[in-house]
Amino acid sequence: MSTPILQPELVALPLWAQVLLASRLVQRAALAMLPDTPTSARPRLLAACDAIERCASRGGDLRRERGPLRGARDWQPTVMFHSLSIALQQVVAAAEAAEAAYDISSAEPAFHRAIENSMSAILRAGVFDERVARQALNEDVHALNRLCSEFGVGRYDPIPSGFLPSLPVTSSLAMRASARH
Repeated sequence: MSTPILQPELVALPLWAQVLLASRLVQRAALAMLPDTPTSARPRLLAACDAIERCASRGGDLRRERGPLRGARDWQPTVMFHSLSIALQQVVAAAEAAEAAYDISSAEPAFHRAIENSMSAILRAGVFDERVARQALNEDVHALNRLCSEFGVGRYDPIPSGFLPSLPVTSSLAMRASARH
């Protein structure tokens, strides 16, 4: 990648917003890379991203989402999808770190790895060019910063589920449409 991902606006996000951001990047990559077939890993990965979203809204409680998270962690991808698998593992690790946020020194590197690996998975897939992927990341960062400010979300607070519908759409079709503009 040409420029660093970890801009001050991103690093300033509350912990659960950073987890949500990384999860949304994995979700975009899964939608773009994986076929929508019954035998595809796509439903498994999207279920894990939905579980991460629920954890972000609750401020943790990963035990409750053990099934979808384990299903995604147990995925044995082909070489082509290995970067997506690593990105998802990092997102789960970031969620675990956010849940145990008393150790911020280990939590923040987990968030940064999750975001960087998620972006790398999108770029390695070759479905979107770097400009489009960065545009999607920046849209999420700005929306999350604005909404966290509006809702008064502090550094360690959960993400109110009421503002999740206000976030940009993560579908690959939306990203392709934004690439044309």
